[in-house]
Amino acid sequence: MLYGVGEMELVFADEEFKINGVSYPGFPIILTAELRSIPQVSTFLIYRCLHRGRVESKHTWASYGQALYDYLGFLNSANRDWRDVGFYELGSSPLAAYRDWSMRSGGLSESTINLRLRVICSFYNYARRQGWVETVPYDVETVKVADHSKFLAHVDVTGGYITSPDVLMKVARTAIKVLTKEQIKIFLNSINCVTQKLIARLSLSSGLRKEELLTFPSSYVFDPAKMTKGSSHFRVFCNPKDMALKGKKARGIDIPRSLMAALWQYKIHERNRLKQTSCVESGPLFLSKYGLPYSPKGQSLNHMWKLFDLPFTVTPHMLRHTYATHTLYDMRRRKSVTDPLLYLRDRLGHSSVGTTQRYLHLISIVEDDVMGEYQDYIDSTCMGVA
Repeated sequence: MLYGVGEMELVFADEEFKINGVSYPGFPIILTAELRSIPQVSTFLIYRCLHRGRVESKHTWASYGQALYDYLGFLNSANRDWRDVGFYELGSSPLAAYRDWSMRSGGLSESTINLRLRVICSFYNYARRQGWVETVPYDVETVKVADHSKFLAHVDVTGGYITSPDVLMKVARTAIKVLTKEQIKIFLNSINCVTQKLIARLSLSSGLRKEELLTFPSSYVFDPAKMTKGSSHFRVFCNPKDMALKGKKARGIDIPRSLMAALWQYKIHERNRLKQTSCVESGPLFLSKYGLPYSPKGQSLNHMWKLFDLPFTVTPHMLRHTYATHTLYDMRRRKSVTDPLLYLRDRLGHSSVGTTQRYLHLISIVEDDVMGEYQDYIDSTCMGVA
């Protein structure tokens, strides 16, 4: 795949692109007008995306490539070399000039601009370590971060302050959108399709991401009647070899017994009926009306849920937020012996508990009668249906 602006092009490699005998399809390569790669940029992308071993998502590879491609294209149009880190007219550094251009002409949001600036800053920091440049086109400043909770305050040595490149823009925190109990009921009752209802219910009960929902393996579903009666939930271990998991990071999710029973009935009845439509053997549990798996990268769920014409918005990721917030509330209210944040961190697949903490500030603004016993509510709402 190839994108071009001006005299530069961004290419995403195919299966034939190999490093040390290993193929990396989807790896970003930035080419000059002479269709030559830029050695320093390629070296950085290999280090950042492959060598460090922490970035396995091809979406992230693409965003890194796009950020550098956009910046280098901006410099190219201004006849500037990326190694020229001196100041432009009026005391503006090349990074600040790129930021201001992105704001005025690129039509990008502040958060998108900041994401790209962080990649570019990382590139310059790497370039300085490698001796390609003597300095970087930005300064580092100390800023105070918002404090939503005192959780883990006893181990926080930062004092609430972090260092940040001074070229970054101030971005207003985007509010996490969560469905209330009444909205959950309206939403679930609006779904007539058995498959769609179970997708929504699994999301609300496990916090799986959209790609994870649509690639959730049929083999993970079993008949709970054959299992121990005392268990209210079943721990299901999700393996990146079986399904799409962000960062290819395995994790366990807990599926309520009632939901597992509904998924089992779907698997042996509705799914088998749908499979006969296509006569194609598929690994994912959920099949479309054509008997085929849904595209994990498509917008089918968003489009179908928009057709309900509800008085509120529903997206797959909003259901993930809803699961996290309601579960966190219930566990804290019941004074669970398991740490709620650590439990949710592992169920959601977060790398840091700091990411999970963002759900804490929602609890104080939602009334008790709105939150309730979350899983019981999902079960009772779906009683008698899939």
